[in-house]
Amino acid sequence: MVWQSALSELFINLSAGWFGAALILPMTTGKFRINWKLLMLNVISGMVALLGAVLLRS
Repeated sequence: MVWQSALSELFINLSAGWFGAALILPMTTGKFRINWKLLMLNVISGMVALLGAVLLRS
């Protein structure tokens, strides 16, 4: 049970990191163009990590 909780917390942190990368990375590059493939990869990875955390908690 402890490992399941720790893994859930890890997935929550990974999800926050992926969503942060999706939001912060386009703003800091200085270019107006957005790399949509990279943005979608970050958002999908964040959602998968968040779903994994929710599944581990339930």
